[in-house]
Amino acid sequence: MSKPLPALLTLPDVAERWKMSVKSVRRLIAAKRLGVIRIGKALRVSEDELVRFERQNST
Repeated sequence: MSKPLPALLTLPDVAERWKMSVKSVRRLIAAKRLGVIRIGKALRVSEDELVRFERQNST
């Protein structure tokens, strides 16, 4: 059986989830702290990557 694909979120979705601006999310991506998937010109963040980032940066 194949594993289901992870959900992909847009940058505005990530910004809303973390209560920050899209510009701040883009800064995390530029700093290579948050991984993204490029689909054409669009950027998406997998749910797995969000969970990894949240665990790594939780206080």
